[in-house]
Amino acid sequence: MRAVRMPGTVIAGLRENGWSVLRISGQALVLPAFFVVGVLAVRQFGLAVLPLVVVSFIGLAVLLLGSVSFDMLLKAAYDRRREDWIREGRPSGFYWKPRECSWFGSGMRAQGLMLQWLFKTPAWADGVPEAKRWLNAYRMCFLSWNVGFLVTLGIGVWFANHGVR
Repeated sequence: MRAVRMPGTVIAGLRENGWSVLRISGQALVLPAFFVVGVLAVRQFGLAVLPLVVVSFIGLAVLLLGSVSFDMLLKAAYDRRREDWIREGRPSGFYWKPRECSWFGSGMRAQGLMLQWLFKTPAWADGVPEAKRWLNAYRMCFLSWNVGFLVTLGIGVWFANHGVR
């Protein structure tokens, strides 16, 4: 299995093997910024908000992993089953976008597939073991993100009702 290559240099318009460096680098800057906000929240409100900050930070990391998993699933379709990828509407990912993709149409098609593939395994994925792994990872990240959102919402409601001292 190949490792996911995530370039760290920000150069507008640079595309390497279909990966958009600018979008990946921009997304990667969110995690340190979120960490700083979490530290400031703990300093302002005390350790009582620490569970909320921790759950939120984990949720953001899971969301990032889910988006990379979806991209790798699309890339597996592109590399292994190109005709099926074309039949799906040439979808592009969050960070991965081949040159054949259109900006609007491919993105909209990917949005539809994100929901569809949560509940239905694409027929082309049965013959591609790596696609099954990425699909399972995507589904687990989606489930984890939603559970984490509900936990964060519950903690927030608890703080709203009991106050932070």
